[in-house]
Amino acid sequence: MNVLKLDPNHKPKLPEELEHSRPLDVHKWSDFKHVNVFIDVIWDEFFSSSYPVNTKAGNRSKSKPKKQLKVLLLDLYVAWLSDPTLLVGIGLSKSDYKAKSRYNELHISFELVNIVHLAV
Repeated sequence: MNVLKLDPNHKPKLPEELEHSRPLDVHKWSDFKHVNVFIDVIWDEFFSSSYPVNTKAGNRSKSKPKKQLKVLLLDLYVAWLSDPTLLVGIGLSKSDYKAKSRYNELHISFELVNIVHLAV
C-alpha cells in the first residue's frame, strides 16, 4: 500500500511514525444532523467546484464523492479523538480499488484518492 506521507505541515513521516497507523475504516458513518451540516460546509467550500453535478445519462459510481469524503472525514476524526498521533493509511494505487478489493466491495472508488489529494 502506498502511503501519503504528509502531515498538515507537509513534513515526511519517519518509519517509526508510520508504524503507528491503521487502515481507513470504511464503515464509519453518521446520520446526525450536525455531522451532515459539517460535511455540507466542507464539501461546498472546498470540493464542490471539483465535482460539478452530472446530469448526463450513463453509468454512475455506486458511491458519490461526497459520501466518500464523509467516510474519510469521520474516520480521521474518530482516529484523532482516540489518538492525535495515529495515522490512517489509505491505498493510493488504482489496483487497491479493483473489483473484489477491500474498498470496491464497500463501494469506495478510486475517486477517494482524488479526494485525499484535494484535502491535503
